[in-house]
Amino acid sequence: MSKSDNNEKLPSAPGSTRTKSASSDANNSLREAMEEACSYLSASMCLLLLYNNEGEEEERARRLRQSYSTGMSTEQALEFEKLANSEPSSDYLARLSTPVVPNMSVRNGLAPLQDWAVSANISSLALAPLAVGGENRGIIAFCADSSRLYTDDDIRALRLVGKMTSMAMAISYPETKDRFINALSHELRTPLTSIIGFTQIIRKRLNNAVDKDERLLGQIDVLWSQAQRLNRLIDTFVDVSRLESGQFSITPGRVEIVSILKKATEQSLAQARSKHQIIFELPDQGIEVLADARRLDQVFSQVLSNAIRFSPENKPILVLCKDLETEGKVVVSITDYGPGIPASRVQEIFERFAANEPLRAGGLGVGLYISKSIVEAHGGNMSLESYPEKGTTVSVELPK
Repeated sequence: MSKSDNNEKLPSAPGSTRTKSASSDANNSLREAMEEACSYLSASMCLLLLYNNEGEEEERARRLRQSYSTGMSTEQALEFEKLANSEPSSDYLARLSTPVVPNMSVRNGLAPLQDWAVSANISSLALAPLAVGGENRGIIAFCADSSRLYTDDDIRALRLVGKMTSMAMAISYPETKDRFINALSHELRTPLTSIIGFTQIIRKRLNNAVDKDERLLGQIDVLWSQAQRLNRLIDTFVDVSRLESGQFSITPGRVEIVSILKKATEQSLAQARSKHQIIFELPDQGIEVLADARRLDQVFSQVLSNAIRFSPENKPILVLCKDLETEGKVVVSITDYGPGIPASRVQEIFERFAANEPLRAGGLGVGLYISKSIVEAHGGNMSLESYPEKGTTVSVELPK
């Protein structure tokens, strides 16, 4: 197998190569992202090149190093890398900020790479820059044969692929990870806020119309529900990042826990469009605790959403709240009568990316990990009991 300077190639999946410089976890994330990207864009060849200055003297120019390739030989990948680092291509790629589909018949700064494509029987070439923390970290090159010609219509797809690959790359750069996730969450949340706002306006107008269209109202409700789901997903990414970096915090105050629990139940049922029967066993009067109301709502909503998602609609969900005044704590428990969780999986339910959540009904597997972290930040405890084919009970204990 061929080698380039300071860039030893390691065996990987058939038809692909990876560099030794990045960690195995980062390589795996990038490899998976690249495989999805190549399939999505129907590329016959695909090459990921990253800027890497490690071990180089400051006066030496930044160079692109191949990190992953598929569909091409080692010699082809090394030749592409060499040309990408030569003028005028190197300057062109260093300044590339948006995806580009070069016209193969027009000579420009990519002329050396266009000549390489012709020699490799490539009919079409597309390039997507990768940015992490506001810095250009590399490019992805997609090569297609005569059965697939890239056009400007593919720019949007290339931009999406670039962002998703950049997200995978952020794992490799801890110093920019938080900044990247915060920037990404802001970029995603801005249009999402508009979608949610306009959805509410449209629903109100439709609801007040003389000839009310119930079917259209239902579709608007679905749109609102899915937008809220995306909003929660963004919050989840940010929370996981803050937990990992030790920057997660709460803002406690005196709050009434029964009203928070009822509100979370109503919202969870509405967002899931569920017809589950909720059986409440609550104290006659409110109970005050020192807590962050928004975070408690997040915990209860997560547990209730799981209960709704994992149990049939003909089975009730039991919501209890007990004031253990002599012990100085409040206990909230939520029970569903769904399929339950195997005993071998119960211990890992609160771990990050726990396998049980995808096992039961899909999801990232971080919801209960975040919830337990929130409860523990309040000085409380979160536990779970589950029996296959009988159901699951999640309990939250909080100091008063």
